[in-house]
Amino acid sequence: MSTTGHVKAQRGDLAVIVSQVHDFIIGQPLRTRTEVDVCEVTNITRDGHVKAVIKATWGMRVEIKRWVHRHTIYIVPKNEIDVSAAMKASAENPWPSGHAGMPYRSLGDAREALRPFRRPASGESTA
Repeated sequence: MSTTGHVKAQRGDLAVIVSQVHDFIIGQPLRTRTEVDVCEVTNITRDGHVKAVIKATWGMRVEIKRWVHRHTIYIVPKNEIDVSAAMKASAENPWPSGHAGMPYRSLGDAREALRPFRRPASGESTA
């Protein structure tokens, strides 16, 4: 995966967005946790920066400028991964209750879940 600082995004690429989420609960100390959302890039700037995505867990378009939490975007080019299969698997990621749609808890968890959908690079063995 590459950060958007190094790779220009294209429509249809996979965006893996790592957010730092702060949980404020009355009577408890602040908790910070990581949420990793898998998304498909729908809009980009002329410079190749991501403007909007479709979140796998919601199935709806979100403008990056409206993303609530501090985040980092990693781009997986569409020629390196089966985007629709990765989006479907991410949408089906279960919450502990069994319901679908839970964001991944770490970048490592997302990488592991998305690995089966990676396409071999040219000259790379599939064995």
